[in-house]
Amino acid sequence: DEAIKCRYCGSTLAKQYQYTEKPKSAGWLGASGISSPLGVCPGSKLSNKVLKYLKESGIVQDENILLYHDLSVTRNLSTLAILTNKNIISYESKLIDKIPLNQIKSVTGKSSWGIFKIVITPKVEKTFKEMKIEITGKKEGVLFLTRLKQEISAKKAYEAYKK
Repeated sequence: DEAIKCRYCGSTLAKQYQYTEKPKSAGWLGASGISSPLGVCPGSKLSNKVLKYLKESGIVQDENILLYHDLSVTRNLSTLAILTNKNIISYESKLIDKIPLNQIKSVTGKSSWGIFKIVITPKVEKTFKEMKIEITGKKEGVLFLTRLKQEISAKKAYEAYKK
């Protein structure tokens, strides 16, 4: 059995999650108990069960969730896009991709056929790879992209202030 690992730092999920499958499908009614909200959601609106899973599984560590989007049709936490105060996170099929906000070179977004595609280019491509996130709906995608750009700008301003 393979543990869920961060592609860049090599950290693995908490021990109790290393040999478990991803959460069972929440379905449209959240019958299994873990259900993601529809659309782009502020972290403050996530259920305690979702927050607990994200933190205990290692997807989110010592950081605050600003925006969250479950891209899976059944909202079963299998394909996630998460913006935190420290990182942009993509989680898919037990693989965690993270790029620290202060390591982002550029961000672009484009809408096509009801899907808003966000492309995040890191400063150092040897350390981090380009990340692509898909958000359902142009309005939701623009919201996510705008907030991501705001957080990147805030990090840059803070870094400049520290110098």
